[in-house]
Amino acid sequence: MTGQSLVDRAIARAAVRVAQRYGAFDYGRHYSQFTIHKFRDPKDRVARAAIDGVSMDEIIREFDTLLAIKRFRGNVLLNAGINILWTLVAGSGATLYNNANAYIGVGDSTTAAVATQNALQASTNKAYAGMNGGYPVQG
Repeated sequence: MTGQSLVDRAIARAAVRVAQRYGAFDYGRHYSQFTIHKFRDPKDRVARAAIDGVSMDEIIREFDTLLAIKRFRGNVLLNAGINILWTLVAGSGATLYNNANAYIGVGDSTTAAVATQNALQASTNKAYAGMNGGYPVQG
């Protein structure tokens, strides 16, 4: 506990004793829900509209090519990403999640996702794509 004052150390010890005695522990939860809209789009018109920021409701109204909507829950946060998130929350200078640094990856591995993974598990059929300018959209 170097670098901490005696008061800080006393407060930290007291907090640990309270947590142990009363079972007061901090933890976080992560819930995710995804929606995939599948379109017939041989001329990439739908893709271009989405990239240009047109809302999904407008795209569905404008283009009569919607094939299916699939919704599903579940995903896993990876330990490396959790550490970066908390480093950013603490203001300690991690790499920002922005269009210059973030990307999405898709692969076809049947390996179950676990928090200790740090890359797609597919050996050959995998692809990564960078984010478009303006990512992420907030608010």
